[in-house]
Amino acid sequence: MIFIDDSGDGGFKFDKGSSQFLVMAACVFEDEEALKLLDEATLKARTALKKEKEFKYNKFSQRQKQIYFNFIKDVPFYIRVIYAEKAYIYSDALRQSPEALKSYLIKMLLTHNYGEIRNADIYIDGQDKRAFGIPGDKYFEYAAPEAIKSVQFIDSKTSSGIQLADMVAGAVNRCLSKKQTYQNACEDWKVLRSKASQPKGTFWDFCRNERNKETIIKTCAYPSEMNGTHTVG
Repeated sequence: MIFIDDSGDGGFKFDKGSSQFLVMAACVFEDEEALKLLDEATLKARTALKKEKEFKYNKFSQRQKQIYFNFIKDVPFYIRVIYAEKAYIYSDALRQSPEALKSYLIKMLLTHNYGEIRNADIYIDGQDKRAFGIPGDKYFEYAAPEAIKSVQFIDSKTSSGIQLADMVAGAVNRCLSKKQTYQNACEDWKVLRSKASQPKGTFWDFCRNERNKETIIKTCAYPSEMNGTHTVG
């Protein structure tokens, strides 16, 4: 079972507020028991916070996020992340369609999997179905027939898996963007990064080659707090 959500947007109007990065996060559970443990951990976090609403990264304080991640960190799952620094995307087809960009990144994330994903049930935040603008759920099944058994768009309010994917994607985006709203912008991701180790997990810098071609010198394992994760390209 794989739960997918994003952080950022697919737009390219950077002078009008489009995000620097688009992050797609997939949280992978190998059995029902692991998902049950996630449900239990989510309930404990909600009880501790005295919050009934769903967990969404951008709607919680840093204290609330830390409490959530501390409850979740020991749940057995792994993380597959692909992120794009959109200034280095040059495909006209992807730049002209935010929906195409999101769908393409998900397809890449699911198909380049070292054989670790097979016959999986995929769950995507139902709110994104309209955003993707795809003709139907079969888009991803056709793209990766060996990896994907089914695709469902579900309500994040009722899915602890989708809420987890939202929290992971938000933590990664915050770290990449270096949004210093507290002392260490990567603190949340540091709790989770071991779950992105290859081959089951991945941390894929989709635009790495394009940056290198322009000989732009950056800290590509950036920020430095992300050291220990793996990238594929």
